Amino acid sequence: MINSQIKTALIVGGSSGIGREVVNELLKVGYYVISISRSVVPISHNNFECIQFDLNSNFMQFPPLLRDNKFSPIDALIFCASPRYPRVDLLKTSDRDIHESIVVSTVSLHNILTLVIKHNQSFSDSYLRALVISSKSAKRTSPHSGYLYALSKTSQLCTCRYFAKYLMTNKMGVLNVVTPSLVDTPMSRDILGNDEDLFKDTLSSVAVAKVIVSLLAEDLLPLHSSEISLNSNSELSF
Repeated sequence: MINSQIKTALIVGGSSGIGREVVNELLKVGYYVISISRSVVPISHNNFECIQFDLNSNFMQFPPLLRDNKFSPIDALIFCASPRYPRVDLLKTSDRDIHESIVVSTVSLHNILTLVIKHNQSFSDSYLRALVISSKSAKRTSPHSGYLYALSKTSQLCTCRYFAKYLMTNKMGVLNVVTPSLVDTPMSRDILGNDEDLFKDTLSSVAVAKVIVSLLAEDLLPLHSSEISLNSNSELSF
């Protein structure tokens, strides 16, 4: 059973890259962390549990993750899941490619937010701090075959705007989107290759994770419905 005195964080996509480092940083500052990821996260800690689930699967099969957590609201939700988008020639992009590109970034985000909000409705004093890790690619044209990735992130931003409004209207929490510049992660290298010149001055996953955890602080609660830009020197802008 989760200790009700400890804040609970749900992180989606905690098995690698930014998500993995966010898990580590949240544990350092005392959260009970639940990770949902396709792969098992090899972390052994009393305040950590991993739910193995592929977000491309039928959500009707989603594990009863919150049903077993009857005594604690979700205080923080960090969504940083993303599939590894293949390089596809623009004119050879299929309907299936487009559909699959938005299942994780948009459909699963919608389902996770709905699940958490409904769960928190059982707790009169709950207040959700949600951060969705998106990308500057949502508003740019990438020269590196990033069409499917950018497409998914654009629809993700729309989803976030509407859920942010819902949380604000019902006084249930805040939702903000973090849009980093290029981060050196396994997914980035899958899309862009291993050109070291591209990754020379990029953000590290650890640097991004530290910023994300700092944004969950109590004194930032008024910040809401914002797109928070994170540049390669780790500077924030709003």
